Amino acid sequence: MDWVIYAAMDAVMLFFIKSMLPVKGLKQLSPEELKELMKKPGSHVFLDVREPFEYQRGHIPGFANVPLGQLKHRCQKVDPANHVVLTCQSGTRSRQAAKILRKNGVGQVSHLRTGRSKEKKCDLSISRTLIFSATTIVSTAGCRQTKRSS
Repeated sequence: MDWVIYAAMDAVMLFFIKSMLPVKGLKQLSPEELKELMKKPGSHVFLDVREPFEYQRGHIPGFANVPLGQLKHRCQKVDPANHVVLTCQSGTRSRQAAKILRKNGVGQVSHLRTGRSKEKKCDLSISRTLIFSATTIVSTAGCRQTKRSS
């Protein structure tokens, strides 16, 4: 019966190791590189894959909120020709989001390697709002934010 415990422990370890491996084709951006990309409007789709309550506490202006849990169902609306830039709190969820996007045909995917946790050191403007909810992804223009009705 001990072998069952060891097999379960091995499976858990394998899961954690696999989740930390680099994503093939994922470019890791520094906060400075992200600032440069954001100076070119319309050239990229910017997605924040945190939960809506995290996004409402503060987000980088220009990043649309598509929670990681919804991305698999909504990624078919992302034009595969777009370069998608991802962010989350620490970089872990954005790596998972990159795997989902790459599996669904999005060719160019980058993420803020430090996540939002280190962005203040780079002077990325933070926007706080209580009126934005999940966004609608449109394939022709990237993303647009929709206001929640009160």
